[in-house]
Amino acid sequence: MFSGISLGSFPDISLSEARAIREEYRALLAQNIDPKTHRGHLHKTKADDLANTYESMAWAWFEYRKTKKNFSLDYQKDVASLIRRNLLPHFGALPISAITAPMALKAFKRYQDEGTLEKLKRTIQKHNEIMTYALHRGYISSNPTEKISKEFDSPTVEHFKTIKPEDLG
Repeated sequence: MFSGISLGSFPDISLSEARAIREEYRALLAQNIDPKTHRGHLHKTKADDLANTYESMAWAWFEYRKTKKNFSLDYQKDVASLIRRNLLPHFGALPISAITAPMALKAFKRYQDEGTLEKLKRTIQKHNEIMTYALHRGYISSNPTEKISKEFDSPTVEHFKTIKPEDLG
């Protein structure tokens, strides 16, 4: 049975655009793919991408993390601030599945350039926790930024100096 599919109305879609769409649909039919189903899948994918932005995933992870131990109110404030100031300006509006390693390198490089390596380390840690949260829930199939911390310098640890017993007097 024939199932019709609308290409759009004439003033909105030109004749040449309609012909191009027709050829695209013929190519799909040649591969035994129903154009109507394919178009519905594309719309669903776009809707999922809009719903599954980095920002929505970051706050979902944050709510999940609040239920775990070792996440005091003061630490929650610090993490929420880190997400708002260090992560959302770079990735917030993007679909979580669109985040790539080169994007993250570019976003995180400024912290190394500024010499704020401890901030860089904490930002990458939280970013990877958000990406892992999305991975474990099926929003992404892999975390392309999993080992991105290897690309940057590590902060140097400075321990407090010890006082020798003989110096105490």
